[in-house]
Amino acid sequence: QNLIGILLVIFFILISSQKFYFNAENLGYWYFAKELLYNFDFVIRDRSPLYTVYLSPIILLLDYPYNLYFEYIVNRFILFLSFFLLFKDYINKKYLFIIFIIWIPFFNVVIPEPQILALSLLNIAFYMRYKKNYNLLFYLLLFVAYLVRQVFIIPLVLFIFFDTILVIREKFKKISLRKISIFIFI
Repeated sequence: QNLIGILLVIFFILISSQKFYFNAENLGYWYFAKELLYNFDFVIRDRSPLYTVYLSPIILLLDYPYNLYFEYIVNRFILFLSFFLLFKDYINKKYLFIIFIIWIPFFNVVIPEPQILALSLLNIAFYMRYKKNYNLLFYLLLFVAYLVRQVFIIPLVLFIFFDTILVIREKFKKISLRKISIFIFI
């Protein structure tokens, strides 16, 4: 019964992906990965270099279009796992699974593949910070998310700023948070 359910989910994912997944941006990353493999160079260094490295072994293992399907399934699995880790204590696991299935078309249309992987890393980072209290791993995962998709520098910088204020406030208990923030911005 579980195997049939898993196969149905994989079938649903593949069916829902065909219309939206094969777009220019995703195929562009595959071109970047091929250039890295054959010429040992990044075509555009600002465009998700770590994601290009992530795609390279898939190119060696699978042919087109199976490599695209494999990337799609692996990225969605990592995304689902990250949401599951982050929300499993707050939402019933069955409901969480249903919510994720319902959101798959949204992920197909709106979010490019590197951003899905970076979002997954961000979710896992928050899980490590707030559930396991591993701050070093939290910052490492935020940095890796930044290397996968550069827009994820925003949470990295915000949390460095936030944690710096907390450390300063802890050291100087009598100084108010408002005075610390004014001092930092000056």
